[in-house]
Amino acid sequence: MIDLTQYLRETQGGRYQCPLCDARRGLSLDPDEGDSGLWHCFSCDAGGDGVDLYMILHDADVAEALEAFGIDRGGSKSGSIKRKERQAPIPTAPERSDAEWKERGRAWLLLDDEEVKDYAIMRIEKIRAQIDRKRDAFEHWQAEIDDLLYSALHEERVEIQKIDRLDTPLPEL
Repeated sequence: MIDLTQYLRETQGGRYQCPLCDARRGLSLDPDEGDSGLWHCFSCDAGGDGVDLYMILHDADVAEALEAFGIDRGGSKSGSIKRKERQAPIPTAPERSDAEWKERGRAWLLLDDEEVKDYAIMRIEKIRAQIDRKRDAFEHWQAEIDDLLYSALHEERVEIQKIDRLDTPLPEL
């Protein structure tokens, strides 16, 4: 059986970063449950078996994921496997470096109350699109979130420039 933890970013307390919502300590994984393990994200409330998680992490189809776990597709397929084979691949968020995560966290702290509400709504819509496997909607909401965070950082930079100009002594006449 494949070890999914090698593909996840481990965080504190034996939790992992969720590949769907990017929550740093959201995903819990129990690799010993069932044929392929079970996972659940406490931030976005997504979850499933190890086959689902493998498909998310590798942008793989069901056949490839089942093969990775050594699960035989032949003979009578269960209803859940048939449903999985009919679904489109789940879109995934872009990879980010630690510096990018830090900058995004800083941007989030700069948001006012209304922007935090907007961010929460966008994040929920992005997760819904991801769970529903709607790539266009997922990319739209990802771009909206990125724009909101970029805007907060841009406004902070403008304010810093204003302060810098005020602190600069005026030239003598």
